[in-house]
Amino acid sequence: MISLRDHLPANQVNDQFFMNLDWMPTLAGLCELKIQPKNIDGLDMSQMIKNPKAFSPRKGGFCK
Repeated sequence: MISLRDHLPANQVNDQFFMNLDWMPTLAGLCELKIQPKNIDGLDMSQMIKNPKAFSPRKGGFCK
């Protein structure tokens, strides 16, 4: 569960695909940090957290 009063929807569940390596870029996106490393595999999923009806941009667990 993730919450941020007055910024994220409360008591919502999104069952879309999300990996642990997505947390760093996602939290950076939620905090509106502009600087992110370019050589990481994680994706910014902040839009999916802000909108529980949004779909995950991930299509699989591994990139080729």
